[in-house]
Amino acid sequence: MRLPGTSWFWTAAIILVSAAVCLTPGQSRADWTYEYTDHFSTGKAEDESYFNSIFWPRGAFPPRQAYLYYRDVRSQRELGFGDYNDDPAYLGYCFPVDGEKSPGAIEGSIHIDVRLPYGSNLASSGFLRYSFSPDGIHWSSAQELEPGSHDIPIESVRGSCYIIFFGTGVLIDNLEVNLSSPPATILVPEDYATIQDAIDNASDGDIVEVGPDTYSGDGNRDIDFRGKAITVRSSDGPYNTTIDCSD
Repeated sequence: MRLPGTSWFWTAAIILVSAAVCLTPGQSRADWTYEYTDHFSTGKAEDESYFNSIFWPRGAFPPRQAYLYYRDVRSQRELGFGDYNDDPAYLGYCFPVDGEKSPGAIEGSIHIDVRLPYGSNLASSGFLRYSFSPDGIHWSSAQELEPGSHDIPIESVRGSCYIIFFGTGVLIDNLEVNLSSPPATILVPEDYATIQDAIDNASDGDIVEVGPDTYSGDGNRDIDFRGKAITVRSSDGPYNTTIDCSD
């Protein structure tokens, strides 16, 4: 049996049914999406951020530490950053905030609007920066966010991601997060020694790509797709990859 080349593919969507058990595919990476929005009209940021400076009532005497505050501007509410002794205020998130991780890697973007308070200028009064982490341990270098609208690209192999905003003398609004889980490409034999092992570790929508060789023995014949909607294909064309089904 020869595997089809990169322009050909197998797709399997199998449901195994017995008298008492119905095995159906798990959540597809291709079907997983996540959206999060906060226009700062409520206390959502205080409740759902995983790391933040103290939230302080607007108009109260500023605390002896960096702080965040809500500000009503032209019938809308924004979130402000206030420093203390040059220490910036912080606002950090882990997405998805509900803990429902993707079944695989994630990619997408974070949108945010940045504005200076009326009557101020960037040189004298404020800044906003962010740092991103795919795992909460390893962080990117700080990136500046000037006044305006920004779409920050993000990706992580762990099914979740982290971002921290820090600054002073600025207002933010319209935080919008859109994430999806792209299909993974699993390589045989680099990632898994046999085709069956690769299939067993794949999720719906993934691609199992088999390198040039002749594959035989347990794990390479009598292949079972386990009810998964996946693609199995050869990396170098059908004439360079063979499944030997003989005993």
